[in-house]
Amino acid sequence: AAELKGALERLLDRRSRTVEAAGGWDAVKASMSGQKEPDHDLETEGIARGRKKRAPDNPIDSPLGSRDDFTAPRLPEDIEAIPGSKMQRRISHEFYQLKELELRARASRLDITDQRRLAFHNSDRFSREVFTALPDNYFRPTNEIYRMAAATCLGLPLNIAMGNAGNRVDRYGFKLSNDGTAHTRHTLHNSLRDRIIYFMRLGSSTVSKEPKDLLLSATGRPMIPDIAYQEEEGPTSSRPRLLDIKTLGGGTKQYTSTKFFLTKSGNLREGAHVREMAVPEEYSSRAWRHDREGDPNLTENQKGPLEKTLDDHGGAIGLCFGFYAEASPKVHKLVGILADKWLEQESAGSFDFFGNQDQAKARMVRLIRKNLGLTCAFGWASHKIHALHKLNRRRRHQLHMAEEIDRELQIDENPAILYSQGQGRAGTE
Repeated sequence: AAELKGALERLLDRRSRTVEAAGGWDAVKASMSGQKEPDHDLETEGIARGRKKRAPDNPIDSPLGSRDDFTAPRLPEDIEAIPGSKMQRRISHEFYQLKELELRARASRLDITDQRRLAFHNSDRFSREVFTALPDNYFRPTNEIYRMAAATCLGLPLNIAMGNAGNRVDRYGFKLSNDGTAHTRHTLHNSLRDRIIYFMRLGSSTVSKEPKDLLLSATGRPMIPDIAYQEEEGPTSSRPRLLDIKTLGGGTKQYTSTKFFLTKSGNLREGAHVREMAVPEEYSSRAWRHDREGDPNLTENQKGPLEKTLDDHGGAIGLCFGFYAEASPKVHKLVGILADKWLEQESAGSFDFFGNQDQAKARMVRLIRKNLGLTCAFGWASHKIHALHKLNRRRRHQLHMAEEIDRELQIDENPAILYSQGQGRAGTE
């Protein structure tokens, strides 16, 4: 009973950093003891407790405006002064954390390769932008693209007519996502690269797109990263960092291999993370081969000039965007760095929330995450639709060719078919 009483008192009579707000504990205590409910007059109670009440000389100077003005912006300290606002946010946060734990428990009972479990396990803040981001004029997908993006992020079968290619395409679109003949996966890759470069330049970073002269072997063969950017400006700054962007299609071993990517908890590792970690080793292996093409006398453990140049740049950094529109950990970290760089510029003034740098950075992070998340989700959906249309056109062409070949074979076996269909002129003269 004592613990319950203490919990109720803490819940119903909250105090914030700036204003002591009277809660409802006195009223509850009075009703329980049969006493008259005390009159909570904030003016007199504040004076009685020795609290100074801020009263602006002119109501217009008040950050809240007049008493009936609900459109005036509120300062951070005014928001913190609202009774119960911090408690409500804390309760909501814990409620959604509990719901997430319940969903994870339900997902863990599914088969380890079940698409619903894989989608839930790999989803992150980027992939959830499909459902949480407000629409705007820049991202205006068609109904077909949005349905496909939403189905993929939820691990559901695609709700789209497959046409003639239906018997050759899996219902989740894995084969479509890995189809390289549609040429739209390259478009997705370039869109993500250009969005990252755009936000880097907003932070006044020196950026190069696909530099061809940074990593050259002795034979003149280049290794071309997607982005090279300067972390720090100035005469003592180090060499540019090299970023390589990867897109990971569905159904690949990074998502489904239980032999190499199973964690101690029994879950598969996040596919985008697995693909990201492979990038530095891929660059090192290519540099090792290129060096030995130029100088076959290099020993097994000896580093050649290209490998040394790669080390001077700090190696290659992988940035991966996965099938479920999720992003690898390095992308999450990069978003925070881009927001910090942007916050240092004068253009960041529109995000300034009354001088609160943390809230300004949070708004920037949400904006960058929304751009990259929706570009990835809608780009994957558009790529799969284009791949499906290309397969259907190819399938229709193949069916037409098969009909022509079958007809030629029938004519060879029985030329009288031409006359029976009125296509011969024998006997007309």
